[in-house]
Amino acid sequence: RIATADFELDGFRIPGGASVRVLRGESHRDPAAFETPDAYRPCRFATTAPPSRNYAPFGLGEHRCVAAEFVLDFATMCVEELITGFTWTVASDGASERLSHTWEPANNFEIALRPRCA
Repeated sequence: RIATADFELDGFRIPGGASVRVLRGESHRDPAAFETPDAYRPCRFATTAPPSRNYAPFGLGEHRCVAAEFVLDFATMCVEELITGFTWTVASDGASERLSHTWEPANNFEIALRPRCA
């Protein structure tokens, strides 16, 4: 996005014409919104969905990804297949890495999958 006019955000002046990027990944790591935001807790949203102001991986409103529902349905199907059909083991791990605008698992992070016997 390009700022159409000068504005101030949290004490920082953004000049008109400047490129502006919203880093949703960082907003999803806000400890004020999520207890232990960097912990892997798949049950975090099991009982209630978070407010969209705190968690919007597909964007909001008119800028929401047109394929969001398809992606969620497809990802759910894939996860269900992986969970019911395979045994998972962490084969290798290390400290997560902070990049310029996001976090990533360690370079040596690996998961071993073994088919479940019927």
